[in-house]
Amino acid sequence: IIYVVFGAYVYFMQGKLIYFPGEQDLFQCEAFNGYEKIEYKGTRFYYLKQGDEAVVFYHGNAGSACDRSYYKPMLEPIGKSLVFVEYSGYSNHEDAPSKKAIMKDVENTVEWAKSQNFGKVEVIGESIGSGAASYHASVGEVDGIILLSPFSSLNKAAPWLYRIYPLGLIMTENYNNEEYLQNYSGRVLIIHGAKDDIIRPALSQELFMRLPTEKKERFLVGNAGHNDLFDFDETKKRIVEFLP
Repeated sequence: IIYVVFGAYVYFMQGKLIYFPGEQDLFQCEAFNGYEKIEYKGTRFYYLKQGDEAVVFYHGNAGSACDRSYYKPMLEPIGKSLVFVEYSGYSNHEDAPSKKAIMKDVENTVEWAKSQNFGKVEVIGESIGSGAASYHASVGEVDGIILLSPFSSLNKAAPWLYRIYPLGLIMTENYNNEEYLQNYSGRVLIIHGAKDDIIRPALSQELFMRLPTEKKERFLVGNAGHNDLFDFDETKKRIVEFLP
């Protein structure tokens, strides 16, 4: 009975177990002053126009895009246009976050980027945002992907207690990066903290081994965990080198 009841809880409450949106209002985010705050077909993002090439950033499951302003000092000097995507259900959005809504945000971002006629588009995804970034590569033209603390499939990253259930069958909020990237032939850089105890490094290794492209690299940051990966100079160095 306990197994069935807890399984029902996991199934019906999985959205609240996965997504932890911040309440920061996107249009009031002072950290992105100087960026356009755009809403396109219901998808919101911060946009800095700097050139005819673009980098699109998808953040993790907690907080908001506004919280990721610490990427700006690294990315802005590269000179490419920057797009920080906010998810539906985040930053005072009225709906609850879900995979379906986030995938629609990705599709809208791809459509908007095409309308801007960028000569090159590269994407960055951190943690659960690696799912959004990988999906972006499956539905749009992408010249390079950086995945920070990614997984092969999100159901494999679930805590051990949840893995006593057939998550492949009951997890509707699963992001399958292997599937999204199964036909991708461009450049991929994976960076993972060797001490990450939230998304195990073995999951990014599994993804790396199954990527069909030959233009792939995986880099482990020795002392990094999950939430402090960007604190390490090695991480910044690899990202900047990948985005010439």
